[in-house]
Amino acid sequence: GKTDNKVYGTQLTSDSQSVLHFDVVDNLPFILTASHPDYLAQTKDVPDVSTNPIITFALEKITQTNSGKITVSVKDEDGDPVDNAQVLLYDAQSGFIAQQYNPIITDYNGNAKFTGVQSGTYFARATKYPAGPSDSQAFTTDKAIPATANIVLTIGQASVEVKVKDQDGNPLPFATVEFLTDGSDECAPGKCSTQSDNEGVAVQSFKADRKVYARASANGFSSYTSLSHQLFPGKTETITMKLYKTILGNTPIIQFVDVHDPITGLSAKEVKKGKTYLAILQLQIPNGLNLDKAGVHIRAGNETILENDVMQITGVAIPNTAVIKGTTYQPLLGYEEDTKNITNDNAKWINAEWNDPQFGVYELGVYIRPND
Repeated sequence: GKTDNKVYGTQLTSDSQSVLHFDVVDNLPFILTASHPDYLAQTKDVPDVSTNPIITFALEKITQTNSGKITVSVKDEDGDPVDNAQVLLYDAQSGFIAQQYNPIITDYNGNAKFTGVQSGTYFARATKYPAGPSDSQAFTTDKAIPATANIVLTIGQASVEVKVKDQDGNPLPFATVEFLTDGSDECAPGKCSTQSDNEGVAVQSFKADRKVYARASANGFSSYTSLSHQLFPGKTETITMKLYKTILGNTPIIQFVDVHDPITGLSAKEVKKGKTYLAILQLQIPNGLNLDKAGVHIRAGNETILENDVMQITGVAIPNTAVIKGTTYQPLLGYEEDTKNITNDNAKWINAEWNDPQFGVYELGVYIRPND
């Protein structure tokens, strides 16, 4: 019974009998479930037996792709879905990763969906840098019956502070400052816009799992688009932007700015093997230069292949661009040959391209790591 949770009867089909009859006295809403070891179980609601006395089940035979379904729901401490979190399954008895099942990334609704999981007892673990890991309760699965698990991933809050200055370093009040989330539409273009105060400062709060960049503009000045910044719980990320009245030149200008420790945000005094650093550059678009596209090519080291070089590119912080990464650099053979070695992993070089670039400054960041 749906209301009293009482089992009113159980019957088995046979080769000669696939139609079963249940006698019920109470005209209650019922739940009927049909199950078989070789088929996916199916459950149906019966609101009123008197108006719907015949219930038909068409069970689907179990296959690797339609069975062993597990949905892991990941939410933060406020009950909001956490997208782009990595979820792994663990064997609950051994505590080891169930390596036969690939990690799944949560979707916009915070769900990671596994299929083909063998019957057993598992728990799920979610991480989303810098948050996690966080585990679900242990759960038992049956190939024929979908299972669910829930994880609460504590994300925390962070702030982004933008300081807008003119080319002489003076605060620029009442500039338009737009905060944007890289990789999500939480702050899509035009959604999180404000003005800098009398000191040229604008502040916005975010969940600390976000990557955020900012764009500033003011009448009579260039625009400035920052690189994307990973936020950390309880921290304030400060972005300083310098807006120019004039950028001279007939072609785009690329400038090296600095190398930072990405954790402390401070300038790196030395570069150590095995540690990751953030190289910061600027692309400047001069006044009156009308371009359909602009791009940069950044390469690490002088060797032909990544494995032989002194360092590698481990990531990029270049928002709102199309980025291509490659593992070989063979100028004598041409770019087409190097496009045979495109990668989504660590790279020797990257190409980044902006569509319809405007007068102003585009900040870009490239994560580099000297090889051991």
